Amino acid sequence: MLRQHNLSIPKNVHVVEFAPQNDLLGHRAVRAFVTQGGSNSALEGLYHGVPMIMIPLYVEQPLNANRIQNLGAGIALQIASPINPRELAQNLGTAFERVLATDSYAEKARHISKLMRAERWTPAQKAASLIENVAWTNGSTHTHMLRNGPSWVAVHNLLLSARQASSVPSNNAED
Repeated sequence: MLRQHNLSIPKNVHVVEFAPQNDLLGHRAVRAFVTQGGSNSALEGLYHGVPMIMIPLYVEQPLNANRIQNLGAGIALQIASPINPRELAQNLGTAFERVLATDSYAEKARHISKLMRAERWTPAQKAASLIENVAWTNGSTHTHMLRNGPSWVAVHNLLLSARQASSVPSNNAED
């Protein structure tokens, strides 16, 4: 896309096909993280206390991006369809400048990281505790998930799929 639209890359930006994301986010020199806002990327960025610039595209990404933005640990960019590369580059540059110039983004991200790292139990210990609790209470109703219909994830994915399907041009000449 960069070559196709004759866009240049600054000398301090390195584009690679693969990078060990979690390892890079843990490096003390990382000051911002550009991500689509998927669950793993969002959790890794928050765990390492790195403020994020998110470009959400599909499924849970818009929800994650909005949550992180509402927490003050990043900026969620909204992109138009079809993508305008020059506009995206300009918005990305503006977001970078804002995240790097505003200390509160890094402060919020570090605070969330501190909260995440304060957890004393491993995931296996949490699972064991929950299983023991259900066994101890004989599966009391307070341990059941509340279900009044489909989950928010199912509804959100259905809405996104419907939106995407409605924006796909038809090949039918009668339409």
